[in-house]
Amino acid sequence: MMGEAKVAIQKEQLTLELDPVLTQVPEGCGRRMCLFMGIYWKTLLVLLVPCLAATVFLVDTSPPFRCMYIVMVMGVFWITEALPLPITSMLPIVLFPMMGILDTNKTCMMYMKDTMLMFIGGIVMALAVEYCNLHKRVALKVISIIGCSQRKLTFGLTVVTMFVSMWISNTATVDVSDRTGRAGGVGSGENFLL
Repeated sequence: MMGEAKVAIQKEQLTLELDPVLTQVPEGCGRRMCLFMGIYWKTLLVLLVPCLAATVFLVDTSPPFRCMYIVMVMGVFWITEALPLPITSMLPIVLFPMMGILDTNKTCMMYMKDTMLMFIGGIVMALAVEYCNLHKRVALKVISIIGCSQRKLTFGLTVVTMFVSMWISNTATVDVSDRTGRAGGVGSGENFLL
């Protein structure tokens, strides 16, 4: 049989030995192609995906189809991370005005809605908490007051999260409590709770 695996079981260790035919990289041109694809696959995606998605323009070139083109390209870039996510998320600022879907002012205003500013503010607040090590101080204070068992730590993190969520948005609270939980050791080890 092709690809039949040999299993060797030792007293405390399980090892799996694969047939050498399955683990070898092809020789010659196939080897070079595998190495090329392994290194440059993101570049190829960035170049080929827009060309392949352009087939949507064979159907129609109206603004909804141009928008669909951008969504398809962004979807592939987002899933594969061929481009960094911040760059992918900013593509509509360039592509919408360039393709005549929305003008620059309207496109940029979509990025500056109240909810987006709330998320940005919450994340900035969580970064500030982390920068001044407030999350570590809170975690150590909770540990010193209630103890170190998993249940007590989870309870302490819950109480701190409830207290913080009274004053800041839930998104920022989750970000702050995540950092506090990691600093206090809740969720580390075998009993992963966060």
